Amino acid sequence: MDSIVAVMKNFLRGGMAQELNVAVPGFVLRYDKTRRIAKVKIAISFEDEGCPEIDEVPVQFPAGGGCAILFPLVKGDPVLLIFSHSSIEEWLSSSGKEEVTPADLRSFDLTDAFAIPGVTPPAAIKEPKLRIEFTEDGAIELGGKAVKALVNETFLSLYNAHTHTAPGGTTGVPLVLSTAAHKTTKVKGE
Repeated sequence: MDSIVAVMKNFLRGGMAQELNVAVPGFVLRYDKTRRIAKVKIAISFEDEGCPEIDEVPVQFPAGGGCAILFPLVKGDPVLLIFSHSSIEEWLSSSGKEEVTPADLRSFDLTDAFAIPGVTPPAAIKEPKLRIEFTEDGAIELGGKAVKALVNETFLSLYNAHTHTAPGGTTGVPLVLSTAAHKTTKVKGE
């Protein structure tokens, strides 16, 4: 007589595991920033299907309390695809603050995916154009190529050329010009 473990393994190998989509890495093929909807491709090949493409996938950014952190997505950006236990069709057209009853009884279907951007294989991590980092000591550090260019070129040239209007006339440019030694990309509050 087979043990319960052996029976379960045979059951899962028999097809249930192939139908149970939970989470898988993918990448963006197209992104509509107005609707926050993407067309994505699964990055790990399914045995029989290759790497399926999924259209109309809601992209989830950190948000709450009327605030959100949004950033652009471009073709090829990696995402984590998670699959809902139930159909999300009715929920997608709701306010998100009410209970809905799925019209379809499907479960963990590819069409019920959400995409979470930023899941990147360690081998593909590189310096981003813009980076906002919250450090252990409570500081916020800005980094990346775009911030360095902003601080190094734009800010310094604007500061060094600025003047003030006063009742007696306009002041000249600062007596002490700002240099790279004066700049910072780190802010810490108390």
